[in-house]
Amino acid sequence: DLLIQKKLRMRISFQREFRILYCSIIILFLSLLINVKYFSGWYNKYKFPLDPNYACIFADDSTFIKQPFHKKTTFLIHCKKPEVQILSIRDTVLKIKNFKPGRYYIKASVSKLKSTISIVDILPVPRVDSIKVKLGNKIYKNEKSLLIKRGEEFKLDVYVCGDFKSILFFNSEVIATGTGHLSYNGNATKDFTVDILFQSGLLTRRYHLFDAIVLNNLPPRIEIQVPRSLISDIPASMQLIIRGSVEDEDGIKRVVLNYRIRNQKMKILLKRYSTVIPYDTFSMIFNLDEFQLLPGEELRFKIMAQDIYGLYAESEEYIVRFPTLNEIYSELTEEVATGMKTVQESRSKFDDFQERLEGYIDSLKFKADLDEEAQKKLKNSLEEIITKLQNSQKSLENFQEVISRMRELSISPDIIKNIEKISKLLNEIMNEELKDLFNNLQKISKIEDEEKLKDIADRIAKNRKKIIENLEFFEKLLERVKEEMEMERIFTQLDDLYTKRKDIRLQTQTGLDMDTLFQEEQKFKKELDSLNYTIQEVLKSYENIKSVEKILNELKTSMDKVFSSQDKILSSVKKKRRKRAVQFQKEQESELGRILKQFKNLRNAMDAARSSELMHLLDKIRRELLFISLNLENNLKNESIFPYFHDALLKARDDLKEFSFMFLIGGTGLLKILDFAIDSLNSTPDKSLQSINLVILNLYRIYSAMQNQSKGQGMQDAMKILENLLKRQASLTRRTSGLLPLPFTYPVQSELEKLLEEQKALKSQLMEMYMKSSNEELRQKIYEALKEIDKAQQKLAEHKLTEDIIEHQRRALKHMLEAERALKEQRFSEKRYAEPPKPYIVPHPSELQYKTEIQEINRALQQIDKLDPAYQKIIRKYLLQLLED
Repeated sequence: DLLIQKKLRMRISFQREFRILYCSIIILFLSLLINVKYFSGWYNKYKFPLDPNYACIFADDSTFIKQPFHKKTTFLIHCKKPEVQILSIRDTVLKIKNFKPGRYYIKASVSKLKSTISIVDILPVPRVDSIKVKLGNKIYKNEKSLLIKRGEEFKLDVYVCGDFKSILFFNSEVIATGTGHLSYNGNATKDFTVDILFQSGLLTRRYHLFDAIVLNNLPPRIEIQVPRSLISDIPASMQLIIRGSVEDEDGIKRVVLNYRIRNQKMKILLKRYSTVIPYDTFSMIFNLDEFQLLPGEELRFKIMAQDIYGLYAESEEYIVRFPTLNEIYSELTEEVATGMKTVQESRSKFDDFQERLEGYIDSLKFKADLDEEAQKKLKNSLEEIITKLQNSQKSLENFQEVISRMRELSISPDIIKNIEKISKLLNEIMNEELKDLFNNLQKISKIEDEEKLKDIADRIAKNRKKIIENLEFFEKLLERVKEEMEMERIFTQLDDLYTKRKDIRLQTQTGLDMDTLFQEEQKFKKELDSLNYTIQEVLKSYENIKSVEKILNELKTSMDKVFSSQDKILSSVKKKRRKRAVQFQKEQESELGRILKQFKNLRNAMDAARSSELMHLLDKIRRELLFISLNLENNLKNESIFPYFHDALLKARDDLKEFSFMFLIGGTGLLKILDFAIDSLNSTPDKSLQSINLVILNLYRIYSAMQNQSKGQGMQDAMKILENLLKRQASLTRRTSGLLPLPFTYPVQSELEKLLEEQKALKSQLMEMYMKSSNEELRQKIYEALKEIDKAQQKLAEHKLTEDIIEHQRRALKHMLEAERALKEQRFSEKRYAEPPKPYIVPHPSELQYKTEIQEINRALQQIDKLDPAYQKIIRKYLLQLLED
């Protein structure tokens, strides 16, 4: 037993010793394994390679980074240093495209395996800045092809962007190398081409610059100065001026104008020469009224010249378009949005200006203690302030061009009215307030007396305050103009779509080819999508107004029905089901008409909501000022409570400022009067009281003007009726001209009968307007339009489908346009009667006259009975006091 116990003890101790030995052997093996893995290169066998491991491309090219596995890999893209990650993409292959120039490090990982690093260098795209070819005394810039006389010397200059090595080729022959600027002088003996090659290491890029054709005798060279651009809109005067010059060394024989309108080509001989003249100018004035262009039509023309040897040359084709109302509103809306950004930037500059100016004035107080360098810095600081303000002034001056352009176009009268306000306010900012500000800034650097310095600083602060307030008012006006333009744009788009839907439906009923119909319906759907986007953008600003919530819901429902009908129409046309297509077209037509009415209701509801809000705010301001006036009159000698009146007037001023912005009255005249009342409260309280009462009286006049604003509604209705008749006549003209090339079949006959019925209906409405009108010029124009319509109607009744019908319809349309112009002149002439009263224009505080004319006072006394009894006593007392004075 003792022996067994001894053996057991020995075995246990041996096991402990062997356990330690086993652990030591395992640790030693692992350490050797790790050393082999990291220092013998064996570890790198587990990093899979990327292909390629280096690539160099230009920024507009692309390359692919591949990995050896056929499954998705996570690619990590680093920039500058491998540690800074900018992008992670998971894909089977990585495409490098549209990256900025620079060096990129790319890694990849699959499961736990990682890749080696691939480097991609992206170089900027080589670019030719400009090409100049000098021939004699003329320099041609960036031409794609040139005509050169044989034996003539030329100088070629090519300016290159970047530090690439550039090689210039002349008919595959190297003529110049270098960077930046390449030059070559040569003699034209045969036709040649000029190319350029850019090199960066092994990377190359070649561009074709231009071709030159060498001739023994050159054709005439034509240069057109007016119009300046190849595509332009017709001028407001309807007088198109074409001006240019022709040059030929051998002599010019003749100059011809080729023009095309409505697929008819015509020629006009501008000049013919009997003697040798190497250079001459030409000019012509086109009277576009003679062509009776309709919106959407265009005039195309070229100038052709011939020399004495019979060589011809012609200019590029110029296009003069009659833009549609939709295009006009779209373009102007963008320009107004740009103008709003300009005004916002100017406001931010003036806000920053005040802080900088205060720092400058503080520095001026210690000007005597400053050394020469510090005084120089001070001067530079003032110059920097003035430069920033001048930049802001230039931005506002540029916007005046947009305003002048808006005036030339025949757009909505309401928009024109607001444009006139914008122009007046902009001139006030530019000519008065900014000039005063600059004059004061120029004086401030020369003043050393601290009291005078403080006085001029106060004047500058007041100027800045006026400018910022006027810029705010300017911005509000621009917002209103933009809102009105967007509304008018939607109306024109809706009306065009409604007319187009009616035309397509009639064509479908008269047997239009189904493939052509499908294309027309697809175009119509695109126009619908564009209109829907515009409508959604405009309606976002109305979503929080409760009074129009019902109309907005109806609009959304109608738009959904329109799009649903369009999908059904396309499906029916695709399946060649004509009757079903016509049925859905009629449904969509009625929905579009309903949307037009809903938008008119929306505009009326918005005007009513705005008017209600203004009346509420006006009443609030009047109550505040009447309370101040009543208490101030009883405490004119109690100066201890003047600070309370001062605070109350400041609060009333803020409300009046908001009212001025909402009502868009002519400038901020009432604010000037109230400012005068606030400033004179402590020094001359009686004058301050008179100013407050004058503001109350002016607010009462504005209130009366708002109540009588509906007096001009009759003229507006007449304008709308005439505009509607114009659009209908234009539609009839287009439909008639569309039938002209067709053979006289039954569908054409039925369409003619429909046109005749619509022409009769239009004539009866025009006759009704003629009978009701008292304007002689308007009656004359309508009478001439009726005569032309009568002639067209007779031709249609005889089923004589000729060019004469369209000519009579065009003449009728022209006379109707002249009638519309006469109606607008009547509405905006000084002798008009059916118009809303103009807002009262408030005089400047320095020119205030507190003695009101007796007639105005008596008129105001007669209107006092309409006021609240609480206010009658105060205003009657004030007006009677004025009569005694």
